Amino acid sequence: MKTGETKLILLDQNAISKLALSPSDEWLEILKLLQSGVKNGKILCPTPLETINESIHLPRPDRERIENLCNELSCGYFTKFFWQIIAQEILAKVRLGVDTSCLFLPSQIRNESSDFEIEALAQRIWRDKDGYEKASNVLEEPLKIKGFPPQYMIDAAITNWLNWMRRYLNKFRNGQAIDDQQFPYKEIFDALCDLRITDKEVTGLLRASRTIEWLGIQFITCWLGLEGLLMYEQMQHGRKFRYNDEIDRSRAATAFHIGNCFITDYKMATMLKQLGLDNSKHFDFKVFSVSEPKNIVTYLKSRV
Repeated sequence: MKTGETKLILLDQNAISKLALSPSDEWLEILKLLQSGVKNGKILCPTPLETINESIHLPRPDRERIENLCNELSCGYFTKFFWQIIAQEILAKVRLGVDTSCLFLPSQIRNESSDFEIEALAQRIWRDKDGYEKASNVLEEPLKIKGFPPQYMIDAAITNWLNWMRRYLNKFRNGQAIDDQQFPYKEIFDALCDLRITDKEVTGLLRASRTIEWLGIQFITCWLGLEGLLMYEQMQHGRKFRYNDEIDRSRAATAFHIGNCFITDYKMATMLKQLGLDNSKHFDFKVFSVSEPKNIVTYLKSRV
């Protein structure tokens, strides 16, 4: 994805909100640079589908400002859902010629739902949020184990995911349904069904999942690395899991996979740097926190 003259810049909810909703002078400069880069074909800011969902709780005028700006900076392009990208990337390990493109151009981008429908969806999201956070935050006090390295939790997250994928691949091969509550595994296997995966390919994926082959897909290790760091923060420092953690880390991993630059909140930027992904010697990828607009301006000026 990171080829050609056009640089792909991914904006998280914090960044697009700062650009669309009463931007400061610094963010107005960033906006003008982005608009100029998009106009001359040097920059494209594809919209993560999650951004539309995360804007659902906002008043309609604010939501429409965000949607309109996303449409302008993306030229209508969206990123695929994270689990669709996982499905096509792992399938490419056992099938030649898989379309691994990560952007698509939908026929309709505006949310035309009524205010009543949007309010109902927002209430459902808040109910899900409360249930998720209660189930995820069972640790009463941080453990604060001396000498306990973050890498241990990263390795645990990778091992756990591979084990669950093997379990679900076996269920899938045997025709057993995957529970709707098993997010995002259910979505990954639905995407594999859409890609018409065969029994032979499932067997190939099972074989690959028992080796380190999948770990060569760097955006998967990025996604799992972020999970490990979040678990470490909870265990050692008492950080509480939040409902949108899953969205944030999948969007960050997608940005790393397809983008040249990602503008996000301070915590996510710090974790990506902690994983060593903001390293120009190894990756054509820069990450900026929304708290460093001057650095963002400097980067954009060098690109437009």
